[in-house]
Amino acid sequence: MTKSGLIISSFLSLIISCGNLLAQNNEIQKANNFMQSVSNNGFTSIANPYPFTYKDSVKLYSSPDTNSNVLRTLKFRTQLTIIESGRDQRKIEEYNLVNGKKELKIKYLALDWYKISYPFSGYIKASDVALLLFNNYEKRTDYFMPAIGVFKLLKYDLSKNIFIDSIELPDFYAEKIDIIDHNGWKNVDMLLHAGFVAPYCGGGGEDIFIIEANNKFTKIISCSYQNIEDITDQDDYESTVYIPVKFGSGKILLVNKGDVEHIFNRYSTALNIYPFPKDLTIPKQELIVKVIKEERAILDKNKKPVFDKDGDCKTKITDKTEFYRWNGVSLSLIKTLTKYRAGISNVLIKE
Repeated sequence: MTKSGLIISSFLSLIISCGNLLAQNNEIQKANNFMQSVSNNGFTSIANPYPFTYKDSVKLYSSPDTNSNVLRTLKFRTQLTIIESGRDQRKIEEYNLVNGKKELKIKYLALDWYKISYPFSGYIKASDVALLLFNNYEKRTDYFMPAIGVFKLLKYDLSKNIFIDSIELPDFYAEKIDIIDHNGWKNVDMLLHAGFVAPYCGGGGEDIFIIEANNKFTKIISCSYQNIEDITDQDDYESTVYIPVKFGSGKILLVNKGDVEHIFNRYSTALNIYPFPKDLTIPKQELIVKVIKEERAILDKNKKPVFDKDGDCKTKITDKTEFYRWNGVSLSLIKTLTKYRAGISNVLIKE
C-alpha cells in the first residue's frame, strides 16, 4: 500500500525530465507546487489493488468446476494471490415436458475462475472476489469493487462488520478509478472518478464522477467522447468536466477531471484548467463546469454532405458550457452558454 500524502502521482518524474522547461515557465512551476500540497483527506489509496474475498464462506475448489472437490472455505476479507484466470464455458441440454412431449432446451453456461496460490492453492469463482480500492482508517471503512462484471462500489464498515452502502452503474465498466481531492467540499467524504475507454465503434470513452456525501453514494456528473465515422446522421461528440481542487496554499483551480497528475499539458505547455467566470458569485469550491462539443455534417437538400473546394466536409459545431453548483446536498445546473461555429471534417471523403 502507498500512503498518499498527495494524490498518487508520477508527475515528479516529469519534472525531472523537463526541468529546463519548468524553470522557464513560472505558471508550470506554480502548478507543480500546488500539486505537491494536495491533501489526502484521510484516505489511503492502494497502488496495486489487492484481491480479497468479499462474501462469507467462499469455496475453494480443486479445479475450475463447481462439481469438483471443495478443499476448504475462506472467510470474508481473505487476501488472495491470483496466478491465473480463465473461463469455463459449457453447453447444457435440458428436456422440458411441453404438451405431453419432451422439448429440448439448450443453455450455455459461462463461469469465470481464478487460480490462487495464497493463502492456499486452488480455484475460486471470480464472482466471489473483489478489489480493495481504498480505505479510511479514521472512519474504519473499506471500499471494494467486484473483480468482474459492471461497475459496482461497496462500502464496508469494519467496526460493524457489514456493508453499509453501494452504488451500481449497470452499463459502465470501469478501467481506472481515482480519488479526487475534495478538500473544502460541503458534506463530502469522498469524490471518486471512474474512467472507461471503449475499443470498438471507432473508439470512445466515458468518465463518471461519484460522490459520497451525507453517507450516501451518488453519481453527480459524467463526460464522454466518441469517434464517429459517419457524421451525416450522428454527432461527433466530446465533453469534459472541470472539478474544483483546493491546494495547500489555499488556491482553488478548476482542473480537468480533477486530474492533478496531468494538470500540465505537455503539448501546449499550458495548464489543463478552466478560468473562473467573473459573473458568477458562488464560492469557487462549489462550482463544476462541463464543456461540450458537438459536430455534425452540413447536408444539402438531398441530404448529402456539402464539401468545400479542398474536398473537406463542411460541418456545424455546437459549443456548450454548463455551470453547476454543489450545495452540500445535490448538484444543480445554474447556467448554460451555447455558441455555434462553422467547421470542416476530413472524416468524410468526397467521391
